[in-house]
Amino acid sequence: MVASQSAGPIWSAVPESTVVELIWRACEPAPESAAMVFEDGLVVTRGQLLDRAERFAGYLRSRVGVGNRIALMIGNRTEFMIAWLAALANRATVVSINPATMSYDLRHLLTDSGAVMLVAEPDYRGVIDEVRAECPALQEIVYVSGPEPDGLLACCQGVRPQRFRDSESRRDDLANIYYTSGTTGPPKGCMVDHEWWLRTIDVVLRLNPWTP
Repeated sequence: MVASQSAGPIWSAVPESTVVELIWRACEPAPESAAMVFEDGLVVTRGQLLDRAERFAGYLRSRVGVGNRIALMIGNRTEFMIAWLAALANRATVVSINPATMSYDLRHLLTDSGAVMLVAEPDYRGVIDEVRAECPALQEIVYVSGPEPDGLLACCQGVRPQRFRDSESRRDDLANIYYTSGTTGPPKGCMVDHEWWLRTIDVVLRLNPWTP
């Protein structure tokens, strides 16, 4: 029998109702604290993460609706998290795409999910161009450009940020679709909502209490 003596009651570590609320409540009081630390020495503060995510959320506000799919084809960059959080603030759903994906699988992921937008690094422009004409739902492609964490700021000029405090996101909103193997035929989409993420975080924090 496995037991943990330190775990508190369920939901005791995460009282927030959505991932968006979790983020702004963590970032606003401590904007200078590190949010992300990369192996190359880059440190992104909580203030930077929230600011860039709210700016991109403002850009998305007039472009996506509730439940719309936004595909992300981004490597190990801050902009992946920025775009994900911005999508959630608009009640949209992110479809993660492995940057190594080739045209056959990319075509399937974009068409099956019905993604209306693709956010990608310019290195993948070639394979994206191969399949774009066959993805009728895809309305816009945004390319990340420039150093982290500012690779999405170019499209946000003159756009009013969408404050995460004011987001209407809900606990049962679909946050992610992960295409997984393990079955015959093409990959199937595994749907994950805000509650799944919050439950995961709650379990981790109750079993392994962390310092700030």
